Amino acid sequence: RDRPVRKLGAAVPPVDVMPNGFDCPDDAAATALRRPGISFVWVGRIAEEKRLDLAIEALSWLERGIDWTLDVSGPTYDPGSERRARRVVGERGVDSRVHWWGQQTAPWACVKPDFLLHTSSTEGSPRVVAEAVFLGIPIIATDVGGIASLIAEGVGLLVDPDRVELLSAALAEAVRRKGELTQQAQAQRGALPAMRWNVVAARYVELYEKALAGRS
Repeated sequence: RDRPVRKLGAAVPPVDVMPNGFDCPDDAAATALRRPGISFVWVGRIAEEKRLDLAIEALSWLERGIDWTLDVSGPTYDPGSERRARRVVGERGVDSRVHWWGQQTAPWACVKPDFLLHTSSTEGSPRVVAEAVFLGIPIIATDVGGIASLIAEGVGLLVDPDRVELLSAALAEAVRRKGELTQQAQAQRGALPAMRWNVVAARYVELYEKALAGRS
């Protein structure tokens, strides 16, 4: 992070790394809809880099005997990306399996899924992944950005981005290991306390006070 500054011969100032905070009630999914079969949820803005189309394509490759559904929650930032995703739905004949919620202020209160599916081709430290870990929901995600640092061993499966065959294989593995992955995810329920907004906000206040004291 500080390599370019050092190359210029400049002094490197102190760096404080702040997590991407989240505020998710412990019982966020307590009254949510529970779908039959294997339930996946995809949460995020619908944009090119989020690869919703890849998620739907990979799910459509699952064996016919697997009864799955996908609930999509998030605003449309890129209409072209939504059109591509909906086209995949139509071409693969999975209209009855994919449910569109649009933007929701509390997506976990809509559907209680078996898995979070996160398919971004690029990412930072996604809040939705942290929320899933906190709620004890197993995760299938692309291995980009800081996702691996959020997911404890056994809580989910990571795959290379933009590889539909690898993602579909991971989905099939997740279905086979559903009981095991759910148990491991539940064991991590309540994890990542340092990312809760009340903790992050307190760190910001401390940082600002330190900065102001340094100017006096």
